[in-house]
Amino acid sequence: MTKVLIIDDSVLSRNMLRRFLEDYGYEVVEASNGEMGLEKIKEYQPQCIITDLLMPKMDGIQFLKTLKEKKNTIPVIIFTANIQKTIALECKNLGAYDFFYKPPRLDHYAEKEKFLEALEACTTGKGSITDVDISERQVDILTELINIGMGRAAASLNELLSSFISLQIPRVWVFRIDAIPDELKKFGTTSLFIVRQDFEGPFAGKVALIFPPKSATSLVSALTGENEGSADLDSLRAGTLCEIGNILINSVMGSICNVLECAVNFSLPDYTEANIPTLLEQVISKSKEKIILMAKTCFTIEELKIEGHFLLLLDTESFDSLIDAVNALEKKEI
Repeated sequence: MTKVLIIDDSVLSRNMLRRFLEDYGYEVVEASNGEMGLEKIKEYQPQCIITDLLMPKMDGIQFLKTLKEKKNTIPVIIFTANIQKTIALECKNLGAYDFFYKPPRLDHYAEKEKFLEALEACTTGKGSITDVDISERQVDILTELINIGMGRAAASLNELLSSFISLQIPRVWVFRIDAIPDELKKFGTTSLFIVRQDFEGPFAGKVALIFPPKSATSLVSALTGENEGSADLDSLRAGTLCEIGNILINSVMGSICNVLECAVNFSLPDYTEANIPTLLEQVISKSKEKIILMAKTCFTIEELKIEGHFLLLLDTESFDSLIDAVNALEKKEI
């Protein structure tokens, strides 16, 4: 389990952050000042540090300077009531990864997502998790291809709903099946709403669109006009999500294939409700190593925050074919 060290002299602040982090699967260690924080680093070796600045004995600035002198590279996120821009700049110059003002609005969607992204980047070493042989440039290209596809999907949803769809730039992870990132682990054994399709072509595999329960319910309600919690909404869920899943999946995969100048054939969409371990068991072939390309994106429909995960599962040979096509595109652009 990933360890996070919280350094803050406020018990209230530590408790609030600890509960939030534990809900997302992090193991939390606490210290009330910088001196104690240095001791906790030796004892627990955390992957990330979240610290206040205004503290007794050793404040946050002194703590950052000490880490720099010791050449300690554990990433640090700042939470502070000191809102001076010069202080934020000094922290960044001393190596802090990111800077948030107190009180952190972790119930505010945009700020929560920004904090979780910073935390994940700190605990994994970079924005995308990968033990696969793929460069940052290749991840950037795949991200842009998926971004284009999500834009097409938003246009389709806009026509269905006559409402403006605001998109968040997708974040992309590439990982082997035995190295699942925390972004998926956070769901635990929660039952999710999933639309899946198989595809064949120059690269073949399975694609899944995953919605957490709240997002799925909000999306179906917005599309059907049924109130959340109504019995009719449950009966409409499977058909509606299959229809939307088909639009989103074909928009994303269609964009990838159009830009890479290739074509794939799809099976009919299949709807299921399952947790992540069950989903992966259902799609893993024991005879072939699997690689997953995962994109997380969020879009807003009339202030509804809909979270979706796009999973592209490929065997090693198909993944290599996809990367070859990406490399050919990069050379053509150059």
